[in-house]
Amino acid sequence: MRLIKGKFEENFFSFNVNDTDRSRNSLSENEDVINGDINHSYNHESPFLFPSIHEYKLENPRNIKIGHLNVNSVRNKFLAIKELIQDKVDICFLSETKIDESFPNQQFHINGYKLFRRDRNKYGGGLLLYVKENIPCKLLQNPTDMELLILEFSIKNIKWLCIGLYRPPNENEKYFIENLMKILNQQSCLYDRTVLIGDFNLTTQNKNLEILMNTFDLETLIKEPTCFQSENASCIDLILTNKKETFKNSKVFEVGISDHHSFIITSLKMALVKGNAKTKLYRKYKDFNIENFQKDLTENLKNDANYYNFHKTFLKILDKHAPLKKKILRFNDNPFMTKELRKGIMHRSKLKNKFNKNRTNENWENYRRQRNLCVNTLRKSKRDYFQNLNSKNFSDNRTFWKTIKPYFTNKGLNSNKLLLKEGNEIISNEKELANIMNNYFVNITQELNLKNHTENTREIEKNVKDIKLDFQAHPSIKKIKDNFNITEYFSFHQVTELEVRKEIENLNNSKATPTGDIPVKTLKLNIDIILPTITKIINNSFIRNDFPDLLKSAEVRPIF
Repeated sequence: MRLIKGKFEENFFSFNVNDTDRSRNSLSENEDVINGDINHSYNHESPFLFPSIHEYKLENPRNIKIGHLNVNSVRNKFLAIKELIQDKVDICFLSETKIDESFPNQQFHINGYKLFRRDRNKYGGGLLLYVKENIPCKLLQNPTDMELLILEFSIKNIKWLCIGLYRPPNENEKYFIENLMKILNQQSCLYDRTVLIGDFNLTTQNKNLEILMNTFDLETLIKEPTCFQSENASCIDLILTNKKETFKNSKVFEVGISDHHSFIITSLKMALVKGNAKTKLYRKYKDFNIENFQKDLTENLKNDANYYNFHKTFLKILDKHAPLKKKILRFNDNPFMTKELRKGIMHRSKLKNKFNKNRTNENWENYRRQRNLCVNTLRKSKRDYFQNLNSKNFSDNRTFWKTIKPYFTNKGLNSNKLLLKEGNEIISNEKELANIMNNYFVNITQELNLKNHTENTREIEKNVKDIKLDFQAHPSIKKIKDNFNITEYFSFHQVTELEVRKEIENLNNSKATPTGDIPVKTLKLNIDIILPTITKIINNSFIRNDFPDLLKSAEVRPIF
């Protein structure tokens, strides 16, 4: 984007994303096990890994969807979890993540979502929270040592308190409930709307939990069994709220990710404003013919000393031979997810559902084999992905580390979208945000109420010669003259075509060019044609003491 007269152009926020080639290695030796011989109720060719969750999304297209799943270790299940959450759930808590600080955030990053964590260790406990980046939210401090993530989020200027939690089975019930009551007592004066969601390891018939629910007028949205660890399934994954009437379609789904727990989800009867789609602007060089382009350039490019005419003519011809195109970006950020792995995970979910309904040894063994096969298939897919990376694409260290580094460190990871509250309005549009910040910093001195110093008018009105005379005896000036013998003074001189050629050839092709401007690579390819004109423009600028207006436009990139 360019900054012109204090405003940002729309196309600044378009960006380029390199498509990632997916590995499609065949696993034919396992095809019979992956596909199975059970009569499936879904289509193997479906592009959706979790058809039931996709159908739920279609039933509640614009509503805020809040979900929870006890994953029992997130490490080897993240690809399936990403497919479960991305573009289907707006706020999602994961419990029993079993990771520690040695696992970088990027390893669990989902495009379009903010990530919050509360780790215990890699042997138990832990919480992950994903929130759509266009939902205004902030994480509140947890005043206890319990495994909680306390979130404040706002929809249409209405604030909600959302507490995601995990209570280990061995944690004292009374201690757990008392601490929850302390938190709700502290926050009740700030929030009228409250949601508690997570693995309570308690049913709503528990006396201590009943006290909490009665005290704060909480009602449960989930009434079906959610945990199948024993023969008697129980409902211990709960969604409690004091505004039951504002929710709809609260459901339980078996997604096959957790060993014993089902996925719970509910929809808030409030619409989420859909964020603007990301777009990519690029030049189409597919049918570009360099000979035809140079022929048109030679015929139309006049030896004119006016930069505006040169710029206009060059871009007009370039647009004819390599027109600008625009397309919607769809992030392909699952390079490990092959077709075989997708089918395997879907079949695993089906087997898990069958075991929950009929808990026989045969059904458990079928599920266990399929689960282990999915883990092995994922490991093989990852190995193949990294082994098949084309070394020619890593022409420099920068490109290499940009690809590899996210899997090892959190450094440089900042996916959170900036939201700004102006009065009662939440602003998320990037162009509006950029202009608000630009106007703030442009006019910041006016807010300081600085006094105009006009007392010593004579000193201010002195010309440059008088000032030089006043300071010619200054110790620092004498010291400079003693050490540097200045015999020549700087002045612009006329440039030659050889000098201009050298500067153009030294331009870095990898540096970004403003969208719709002349690419460096194209300049270099046509240097022999444009060289006389560019040289004349530069020399004419020196003679007239004039700098082209088009080159005064700066590209300013707001970092947020």
